[in-house]
Amino acid sequence: MAKNKLAPKLRAVMLFAAVAMAALLCACSAMSVIREDSIRENLPAIDPEAGASKDVQARLYYRLSGEGYIVGIMSSVTVNSNERTERALIEELFAGVPPLSNNVETVIPEGTELLDVALEGGIIYVTLSNEFLSTAIVDRAAEENKPYLDGALISQTEYYRRIAEATAEMYTQRFLAVQSIVNTLAGYAGDGTRVQILFANAEGGSAERAKRSDLGFSKISGSDSDLLEPLEFDSSVIAGPEEVLGCALSRIIAGEYERAYTLFLETESGGAQKPTYANFETSLHSLDTLTGFEVLGLEQDEAEGYAHVRLRLTIVDEGLQSRTAEVILSMRSEGSIYKLGYNSFVSAMAGR
Repeated sequence: MAKNKLAPKLRAVMLFAAVAMAALLCACSAMSVIREDSIRENLPAIDPEAGASKDVQARLYYRLSGEGYIVGIMSSVTVNSNERTERALIEELFAGVPPLSNNVETVIPEGTELLDVALEGGIIYVTLSNEFLSTAIVDRAAEENKPYLDGALISQTEYYRRIAEATAEMYTQRFLAVQSIVNTLAGYAGDGTRVQILFANAEGGSAERAKRSDLGFSKISGSDSDLLEPLEFDSSVIAGPEEVLGCALSRIIAGEYERAYTLFLETESGGAQKPTYANFETSLHSLDTLTGFEVLGLEQDEAEGYAHVRLRLTIVDEGLQSRTAEVILSMRSEGSIYKLGYNSFVSAMAGR
């Protein structure tokens, strides 16, 4: 009987001990839990298809405005993880001139699309759409000048001269566009990399080469083929000090002062400012007439961005007497382009 009376008490003690032990374990577990911070920022959702991009530094080539040369401009180009660097460089060329870049213009024919970029055997194959071969420049010149011809405002000779001028510009643009793509890619890749330009087949077949003559290139002497072969980096089409000087002086000789004006420095060494265009034009009219020039030598410091060009000028005075003068003209790099100093030129023309 005594054993039966103690049993309920024993069960109560054991139940109390179990509850106490459970409470103790919960307390210990709670101490080890890391609670989420109640103040947090909502992070953007992660796109599983997005990859890391990188920025590459490359020299992209654009046309020296209105001239037959190209100019290299260092640019930072973003390349996506699933994109070839070569394709990103060309897309950047197609996008237009970089901000704050003066005296350069894009030369890729309007409407041209980049269809494919591939690398095989050390050759970069670039396939473009047929809009590259558009004749819009010539068509527009014919359309604009036909009413003048029909109205007897211009002669037939003048009409065809203007068409010929537009045709020459079309081929110049095509030539420089090809060279801008080739020099951009070959210059970045280095190691003698060559670039083959291809165009989409009008019938929807495989891409094909164009004729050199259709792209403004001269035919290779002794070759039976006129098709464009893979091209290497070509420094001869890049506007250095001599080329820019030649463009500026040629424009002055032709009386195209406005186009020459853009090739003069905004600020010369020593801080002298370029005059306004009106004063620039008046000054040139007051000087003797430049009729010819010959480059004799060049001293250039690329690190400092200075160049001195020695040349022989042919000048005709007011009495129509011709004379020659050997002079040195100073040039300085301004915005990736070497330009001529205004005071240097005036002093040379005045014999000072």
